[in-house]
Amino acid sequence: MNESYLKLKETELSLQKNHEFTLKEKMDLESKLKSMQQEASSREEEMSLFLVKYNHLKAELEEKRKKIFAVQNQIEILSSNLENDVTLPYAVKNVLNNPRLTGIHNTIGKVIETKNEYTTALDVALSSSANFIITDDETAAKKAISYLKENKLGRATFFPLNIIKPRELPESIRRNAESIKGFIGVLSDLVSYDKIYDNIIKNQLGTIIVAEDLDACNKIGAALEYKYRVVSLEGDILHTGGSLTGGSLKKQNSSFKMKQELDAKKEELDRTQKLLTSLEQKLQEYETQKSEKETQAQEIAKNISITAELIYRKNITLKENESELEIITSRLEGAEQVKENKVESAYIT
Repeated sequence: MNESYLKLKETELSLQKNHEFTLKEKMDLESKLKSMQQEASSREEEMSLFLVKYNHLKAELEEKRKKIFAVQNQIEILSSNLENDVTLPYAVKNVLNNPRLTGIHNTIGKVIETKNEYTTALDVALSSSANFIITDDETAAKKAISYLKENKLGRATFFPLNIIKPRELPESIRRNAESIKGFIGVLSDLVSYDKIYDNIIKNQLGTIIVAEDLDACNKIGAALEYKYRVVSLEGDILHTGGSLTGGSLKKQNSSFKMKQELDAKKEELDRTQKLLTSLEQKLQEYETQKSEKETQAQEIAKNISITAELIYRKNITLKENESELEIITSRLEGAEQVKENKVESAYIT
């Protein structure tokens, strides 16, 4: 009896120790689970903020791609218009496009270039002269005129290289103009061209002065006794004699303006493409970060699931231990009762 009782006691102590150990393990797991759940919540909030930036970046990329597509279309149209001479008068275009006419060079407007800041001044100064056709000599010009007459294609003006003489400001006049505030330069000096056309360009632009604004035009004009034309950067014109032309300029489709717009569009395209490349690189970094964050979130979710399962099993083990303890405790109580009854019987006897 004593041996059986002792075994029951040993079993009870063992179960109690297992119960305490399992309970501690469960509590540790619950603490770990709580920590992981807090981390998961924090990472979820972090991921939400990240996705806002990520989606904003994707939207910005899409906007830049659309912009590049639109600018490329504009560049194509402008390039096509320049190539096909859409701004040229019908007669001029027919002369330039007739391969049977020899000695034909190009229009004055097509053989010169300038910086964007001088484009408006050049445009208004040349005006229709930009469409004057340069030829080798007067013979080539006469043949072209005959062609226009015979085919009733309109009229054009020709500048034979062997006849046209340059016109330039006298040095004293130039020095006088340079001394006045707002003077920028002589228009022929502000353009670039092949030297073969030097006489032509100086004939048309060699005596035209460019000034900063209308006030500067008036000051320079007055100092030169209104003997020379002065043009402002905004396109105001002080004519010889003192008359003025100015006001708002309508959008013109001159070759100068189209070249200016084309250059601007090319610069815009280059800037946007560089920005797009930068954004694409940034998106790649974001994609990597997104993938890493998703992997981490999945790993945490997996660990939470595993830990929750372990806690569930610990609870089952604890219940089993409690059941076994109840049985052992009941048996011990029974054994103790039997023992007490025997002691009482012996005492009565």
